[in-house]
Amino acid sequence: MHRVLIRIGNFELMSYSVMLLIAFITALYVSEYRAQKKGIKKGTVSDIAFWVIIGTVLGARIAYVIFHWSYYSQNIAEIIKIWHGGAMYYGGFILAFILGYIYVKVKKLNLLLLLDAVGPTIALGEGFGRIGCFLNGCCFGIPSNTCGITFPLGSPAGEQFPNTPVIPTQLLLSIGGFIVFFMLLIIEKKHKFKKGQIFALSLFFFTLLRFIVNFIRFYEDLQNYLFNQIVVLVGMIIGLVLYIVWGRRKTAT
Repeated sequence: MHRVLIRIGNFELMSYSVMLLIAFITALYVSEYRAQKKGIKKGTVSDIAFWVIIGTVLGARIAYVIFHWSYYSQNIAEIIKIWHGGAMYYGGFILAFILGYIYVKVKKLNLLLLLDAVGPTIALGEGFGRIGCFLNGCCFGIPSNTCGITFPLGSPAGEQFPNTPVIPTQLLLSIGGFIVFFMLLIIEKKHKFKKGQIFALSLFFFTLLRFIVNFIRFYEDLQNYLFNQIVVLVGMIIGLVLYIVWGRRKTAT
């Protein structure tokens, strides 16, 4: 794994940060394109993206720090060093959604159309972002001698399980994210959906993917594992409920 892509003196360009940037840029470009196809004014998604990015980065980092407080309480300076890796997408998704929702309401934009435009790109961002997790050696799975990969010392996985192969759950989430993204594009073309239903499906399949992979992902304690599973189960239920409720509307997208 390659945690550091470029090192010049004390400056380090982390692979995690690069892949996170690629995930944001790609998701933004695709969302903007999809929004224009749905009749939304050019530049609208880009305007919202500023607040969404802030929410994603801060929310994901805050959630990660909270659930790894035993470490960060002893290493306070590490809290702001997000380029070293460490983020929980749940926190990022929640805060990004809140800030984006506030912006949409203030500007009086069509919320459901925007959600449909952005929905599938959540999984696309997961696809690219988890490659960064793999290169960084974080968000790894449980030990396995049959389908595991040994991460180097200095990486989170290498420090937790030195010279021990662990399941690369990062790659499973990455591949799964790309599959969900393209699957959503295919079914969107083949069927007519009501406004908001594509986003609802995106939320359901994204959380379903996380729920499945969580069974083989390493968690420091049972409480952390149960919390993550509860969050994704709630996400799956919300996705299904929204799909049914929004499906009862009279007009399709």
